Amino acid sequence: MEPDGTDKKVLQGCKRIFICIVSVFLIIIGLVIYNIFYNINSVPKGKLIRSIESPNKNYIINTYYSDSGALGDAGVRGELYETKRQKRKNIYYNYPDLDPYVEWLNNSEVVIGNQQLNILKGETYDWRRDPNWKKEVPKQFRDGQSPSRSQRMAEPSLGSDIPDNIF
Repeated sequence: MEPDGTDKKVLQGCKRIFICIVSVFLIIIGLVIYNIFYNINSVPKGKLIRSIESPNKNYIINTYYSDSGALGDAGVRGELYETKRQKRKNIYYNYPDLDPYVEWLNNSEVVIGNQQLNILKGETYDWRRDPNWKKEVPKQFRDGQSPSRSQRMAEPSLGSDIPDNIF
């Protein structure tokens, strides 16, 4: 027996509703995957390594160490803190990394590890989005460099949490 016109309309309506529900579900799954694996704001918080103030004292770069444990090498998150507005923003995430060298070039440009970032332009670095990324450790404070007195705010409290040589 052939369905009449009303039954066809109901079936088409059900198909549309089903397609909409599946589409919304897939979009939600996609957003969750993006936030977990590709969003710089979803990287591990980590343990504070050091804080380095900009020359004009309007910004502070905080670097945080996070160990992946048995899953892999350690990574570092760099956070920009705006002192006037008291806002925080992740601007650097690198792997493998331990204690990246941080140097302010001027009031708006900072070098973290091997990456030069202009904070006024909103530049960030995330190794997961770098097509030229190589698994190598960038320039580190432990390579013999140390921050100048004007740069240094907090000495690293590395303790036993961060091994001397993890790479």
